[in-house]
Amino acid sequence: KSAPEAQALQWQVGVWDRISPLYRREIDPRFAPVIGGVIRRAGLTPGERVLDLGTGTGSLAIEAATLVGAAGSVTGVDISPQMLSLAKGRVAESGRTNIELREGRAEEIPAADAAFDVVLASLSLMYVIDRAAAARELRRVLRPGGRVVGAVWAGAERCDIVLFQQTAGKFAPPPPVAGVGPGALADPEPFVAQLERAGIDAHVETEELGFDSMI
Repeated sequence: KSAPEAQALQWQVGVWDRISPLYRREIDPRFAPVIGGVIRRAGLTPGERVLDLGTGTGSLAIEAATLVGAAGSVTGVDISPQMLSLAKGRVAESGRTNIELREGRAEEIPAADAAFDVVLASLSLMYVIDRAAAARELRRVLRPGGRVVGAVWAGAERCDIVLFQQTAGKFAPPPPVAGVGPGALADPEPFVAQLERAGIDAHVETEELGFDSMI
């Protein structure tokens, strides 16, 4: 990593470590519709090997583990030790024994070549610092014919939650890296192009979600 990239990663880890208890308590339940959409589009089947990239507190990993069953496996990867600590507790409570959690990042996924049938990334790709490197890593860890399903927020003009976060962010010091954050993939086409250059066929679907009932 370059020095600026290392600084940006350290900053992000600090943010996620600090927010982890609040995220588990207040945000996880509200983002359940997003996870549901990722799971639905993934079409997971028993026996599949799944990577949950940016697993956070483990919500998606636990759901995926239920669908792939004992013959399948889920590997959850996250940059935040505190998020992973919460995820480990939740995995233990769930009783799922087919989930493994690892510390790591999208640019250097801690897994062997062709290790997964499916990669899931729920609201994590927006925070990747080097997306070209991440695209190459996604291709590396996917088996031939494997699939990637991710979810990102739209731009502030279409997504109230991004507008709120960007407005609140104006009262804090700027992050050490540009182009990273909730609205960073509002225009997904550059990342789609990076995925295609890495050898992953990609397309974008749009879905409008509401969270009023969750609050």
